[in-house]
Amino acid sequence: LVGLDLGRILSGRIESREVINSNFLSFNPGSAESHRFVLAFRGGFSSRLTLGNFPFLYELSRILDDSGYEKPNLDSGASGVIRYSGGVWVIDELRFESKSRLGIRGSLTIGADKSLSGRLEVGLPARQISTFLSSMDSVFSPPREEMRWIDVQISGNTTAPQDDLAKRLVASMKPAGSSKASSGSDPRSQFEEATRPR
Repeated sequence: LVGLDLGRILSGRIESREVINSNFLSFNPGSAESHRFVLAFRGGFSSRLTLGNFPFLYELSRILDDSGYEKPNLDSGASGVIRYSGGVWVIDELRFESKSRLGIRGSLTIGADKSLSGRLEVGLPARQISTFLSSMDSVFSPPREEMRWIDVQISGNTTAPQDDLAKRLVASMKPAGSSKASSGSDPRSQFEEATRPR
């Protein structure tokens, strides 16, 4: 029903769940603009949901030297609410879990022009932060739900999603009081060197 645009980033079967003021379709036959759709969902028991195609997932896979982050199976829980109105899809109240590896909270919007926007909280086990990202500790929240979290802004479009995880981690590496990288240095190269698995 949602189509290929959402399927590029979230694949698998979902099931409806009972939530007040959800699970309905309304429309005026004379106006396509009047179409509204709301579905509270959870991952289907017969098919695990898989998240993919976001740059932050690739970065986590590379930094943590774990291919399971690149296209994680949401095997420990997946739920949210899908809303459609005026050509715009909103997927909010997202709660995704991947077997003590990854947590995701937040919302995504797919515009009528296929643009993608949103804000996600990405959670990692505290041990991963101390082992692989200790130099960037300050950008992560204190522990919550047994994880430490970082806000990630989503942009781009459904064909080529973008996010600011790498940018935020690069910024956290700068010495206090420094407004720019040292002369002749490439912040992206510094980031990749600092986060390369040893």
